[in-house]
Amino acid sequence: MNSQKKLIATIFAFILLNHTSCKTQIQERSVNSISMGIEVQTGYVFSPEAEIKLNNKIYSLRHKAEYDYKGNIVKLTIYKPEGKLEYDKHDLLKDSGLLQYINLPISQHLRYSSLQGLFDENKMVPARVINDSVLISTEGTSKMFYSLN
Repeated sequence: MNSQKKLIATIFAFILLNHTSCKTQIQERSVNSISMGIEVQTGYVFSPEAEIKLNNKIYSLRHKAEYDYKGNIVKLTIYKPEGKLEYDKHDLLKDSGLLQYINLPISQHLRYSSLQGLFDENKMVPARVINDSVLISTEGTSKMFYSLN
């Protein structure tokens, strides 16, 4: 009977250890910037500073919000044909209508894991992986880009 308890305890310990090691390999990563852009054809130039290339596609960004490790906005960049406009957190707190206009939060808690995808405390966000540090939204003609820490 005693050897049976030892065997059960050993099996239980093995299962617990295996479960814990698998769980630690799946890391959650936070989002450090959210950008909005549209796919464009080669030769189209809205703003040279706003062009990004991902998976052989060219996108022209319209704006980019950068967040600190806690998810609070640090900087907002709006791309225009005549150049980019940059706002720091202090500027954005004075003009909250600007963030509402471009539909970005002053604070966000988006996380990504390979098991759960992109999510925050309220919902899942439909997005697909582009590379090891960028996700792209899968809805609409305007695309949201999520850069991961």
